[in-house]
Amino acid sequence: MEGKVSSLLFLFLLLIPIFPAGESQSSGHLLIYEVSPYPYPNTHMEYICIYNPQSEKIDLKGYYLTDFEGNLELKGKIEGNSKIYIAENASSFYTFMGFYPDFTYSQLKKGDFALANNGDEVSLFKNGSLVDIVIYGNSKYRGIGWQGKPLKITEGHILRRIGYEDSDSWKDWKTYHIIGQSDIPPKSFEVSMEIFPYPDEWKEVIRFVAEAENYIYIETYTLDSYEFGNALLPKLDEGVKVVILLEGSPVGGMNDYEKYIVHQLWDKGAEIKFMVNSPKDGIYDRYRFVHSKFIIRDGRAVLISTENFGHSSLSPCGNRGYGVIVRDEKFTKYIEGMFLDDVKDVQDIRYYQGEFSDVRIANRKNLELREKRFRSINLSARILPIIAPDFAEEYFKRFLDEQKSVDIEALYIDDDVWKEISNKVHRILVESSDKERIGRIFNGKPHYIRGLHAKLIIGNSGLLVGSMNLGISSMENNRELSLWITNKKAIEYLNKIFDYDWREEYRPKGVMNIKIDEERVQIDLSKSKGEIEEYRVYIDGNLVYEGRNRRIKCTLKEGTHTVKVVLVDRWGNVDVVEGKITINKRVRVDIRIFVSILIFAVFFYKVWKAHR
Repeated sequence: MEGKVSSLLFLFLLLIPIFPAGESQSSGHLLIYEVSPYPYPNTHMEYICIYNPQSEKIDLKGYYLTDFEGNLELKGKIEGNSKIYIAENASSFYTFMGFYPDFTYSQLKKGDFALANNGDEVSLFKNGSLVDIVIYGNSKYRGIGWQGKPLKITEGHILRRIGYEDSDSWKDWKTYHIIGQSDIPPKSFEVSMEIFPYPDEWKEVIRFVAEAENYIYIETYTLDSYEFGNALLPKLDEGVKVVILLEGSPVGGMNDYEKYIVHQLWDKGAEIKFMVNSPKDGIYDRYRFVHSKFIIRDGRAVLISTENFGHSSLSPCGNRGYGVIVRDEKFTKYIEGMFLDDVKDVQDIRYYQGEFSDVRIANRKNLELREKRFRSINLSARILPIIAPDFAEEYFKRFLDEQKSVDIEALYIDDDVWKEISNKVHRILVESSDKERIGRIFNGKPHYIRGLHAKLIIGNSGLLVGSMNLGISSMENNRELSLWITNKKAIEYLNKIFDYDWREEYRPKGVMNIKIDEERVQIDLSKSKGEIEEYRVYIDGNLVYEGRNRRIKCTLKEGTHTVKVVLVDRWGNVDVVEGKITINKRVRVDIRIFVSILIFAVFFYKVWKAHR
């Protein structure tokens, strides 16, 4: 490396006078767009990507890439607004990327071109003039075309431009992307859509898949809802194509319900894939977690969810979350492109092959403890999909910049995101937090809601909802899909649900049936709804019973009586039901009178008969 530095300094002194400084300030020239200088061990995944930001094709004659020790002399032409890839090894490149490079080093190399893991320079020249340059690691480069320190790089990560403007500095670049990750450009859409809350409208998910005619694509972190699996089985019988991508290593592992459902669907013909990570076997996943949660139906509609398609959300008393159904073919095609990139047969994809055939499960019961409070809403809106890690962090900040204040309903908020939002927060509900400052802890139990799993930000001009947690790690490392929605009606709708969650206004509901048998009375409260801990029964203002028995017996005197029952659930919420009981006057006949009459009748009969 020392020899390389010495030769570099000498070369720079020779080249500095002839570098046209003005050219490197414009984005109209060819750009070094992506570099993989520090690949995983023994993968041979070093590569460079060149981008043409112009609309016209450019002849590559005279262009070459150099690390100042060797050159890659480019040839052919590059189409307008397109990329070319030059890779160390074509087969390795295909294994990770799913397509072949345009060129390999061996086709273009002159001299000893090889990028050093610890630090180096990648520069693009045309006929001896510098066009573009990027430096990283411990590079000692101090020439023109670059301002500031070298980019930091770690194993398996790549250098990727943020956009197509060129300021000749580190500000143009991102270094958190991993080899093989997608590079989807942001795009907005005008669409028709439906928004619904979990758990109130959890069956919207079931209805969505039930309407499929041709194919269903599913990408989710976990899938352990028996009801969801049962909704897919008849679609497979109908010949509907079902392709599912799941996270191969969810936190805590796959439970038996997910294993069972996966096998049942596979056995019926579903194509099921996992994204896996096993460095010891030379397998490196593109995303830390497949955390997105969406369903594509027939190329015409997409359901985007904050919730996994599991029992904890697809049940009447499941988690609080939100779903959005977008009905627009252009939007669907855009999301389908992401899905197809995620499921393509590259090195981190493993097909399910029947490994869970012996798994058995017990039936789960859905508790009907709460009434539906909110129904879905249909509207038209402008939306911008926020895709992680492609451009999520940048557009998350753009969204916040456009909001004057925000209400947040989320699983958690990390410190980095808190710094971005703290000066705009109005109200926050979180599932858990160790920070006093971060709002109120969500208490779903009074609502008979399992917990909070939403990822929702409600601003004054837009809202952000989807799979993306409010943490930088989620934005930079996971596969995520959220929506930036601009629509006042949607904001008002979600504000109503947020207000309901904030107030914790749910109460138990008492149902009283009274049975009367003469003066004996039974008060039946067994059909009351809620996790009720105590019943207090008052007759004519007097407490006659206090306890957990749902059927209370008592004896009342003749007349009309007032009954009041106070129901208290386990969280102290109260409901009161009242009624009246009328005990009618009973006409009683003394049996002794009949006996006496009978005795006198017999006596007089005998007297009469004796004197006859």
